[in-house]
Amino acid sequence: MSFDDLGLGADVLRAVADAGYTEPTPIQRQAIPQVLMGRDVLGCAQTGTGKTASFTLPMIDILYGSRARARMPRSLIIEPTRELATQVAENFDVYGKYHKLSKALLIGGVQYGDQVKVLDRGVDVLIATPGRLLDHFERGRLLLTDVKLLVIDEADRMLDMGFIPDVEKIVSLLPKTRQTLFFSATMPPEIRRLADAFLTNPKEITVARPATPAENVKQALVMVSEAEKREALRHIIEREPVKSALIFCNRKRDVDTLYKSLKRHGFNTAQLHGDMDQAQRTATLESFKRSEITLLVCSDVAARGLDIDFLSHVFNFDVPIHAEDALAAMLVYIAFRFEWIYGVAAVIAVFHDTIITIGLFSLFNKPITLTVVAALLTLVGYSMNDTIVVFDRIRENLKMNRREGFEGLVNSSVNQTLSRTILTSGLTLITA
Repeated sequence: MSFDDLGLGADVLRAVADAGYTEPTPIQRQAIPQVLMGRDVLGCAQTGTGKTASFTLPMIDILYGSRARARMPRSLIIEPTRELATQVAENFDVYGKYHKLSKALLIGGVQYGDQVKVLDRGVDVLIATPGRLLDHFERGRLLLTDVKLLVIDEADRMLDMGFIPDVEKIVSLLPKTRQTLFFSATMPPEIRRLADAFLTNPKEITVARPATPAENVKQALVMVSEAEKREALRHIIEREPVKSALIFCNRKRDVDTLYKSLKRHGFNTAQLHGDMDQAQRTATLESFKRSEITLLVCSDVAARGLDIDFLSHVFNFDVPIHAEDALAAMLVYIAFRFEWIYGVAAVIAVFHDTIITIGLFSLFNKPITLTVVAALLTLVGYSMNDTIVVFDRIRENLKMNRREGFEGLVNSSVNQTLSRTILTSGLTLITA
């Protein structure tokens, strides 16, 4: 099947061809015809599946031919992060270049005045993060009563970031009669509840199982103590042929600490997190894409907002709180085959995160077996009898979704011995 078979207009097809695309991805093949028919869509699709084009392409055709009124956008796309919102806006520039549709991008870190001027002229497509959108609405700069088409993108990420109350408020301000497209990389119960509330008889589309790791990414786990994590990372960077690397931390303050540490040790590095203004973030990303920066230390919130053509390495400096964050960070995952080889991607884990590490197994359809647990715990000096006891407790903790009772199981002196052994032996990695 080609794009010609999806029902798109000639000008959109010409723009797609100019961009170098010839065959639609699975999400595009299934979603585009449904969107063009005016049907609500519930899409479960990971970042990197071509999801953005699955709604931008048909939206261009749907919106073409009519004009927006001042401060009354005709369509609304809600994104959780500035980077994702910016990339969607860029998609409209690429695919809508033969149309005269207007758009506005409402994100933080940009002057309100410039955004107001665009809104006052009227926009066909409004792309926004929830907070900045509500700021404009509450200041009387925006009316949402003319929105005919709503897109909620990366819904599970918005849940993680605490944006769901804002999203629910925004939806309550929209007309009841509208077309709604709802996309999420995962479908936990809370997201399913929102989809049921926002959508009417949707076409449900699922492309690939959530959290499917890429086949061509080598994966690795390095077990060290908390105090030695930065040293372990530096050791890997020095030994591996790192040309361009992302380093993800779970918290913004850890991003700053790690960035300063790497800088102090002479590495070519920069940082990216939510406290930076948009101009700084954009400039940093552009420098990284031009290979002017080798190491980019990021908060995990940025994981789904980065579009980088080439990366030699990705490091999760912390064990990801959500497995999908690791997938979004270029599909870097915990390893399971336990072969002793070098990898090009690694998770740096402290021992008290072992329960999280093992807990991620179920998301890969990997059985949480005694063999799997023993393979990890043997590294920290456990006997088989001790391992059986730990295995039983892990299973109970996973069932009850809790971590208590596990953190005290690992002997600290063994931790120190093992971490030093790993560092002095050339960082042997547990890899997939």
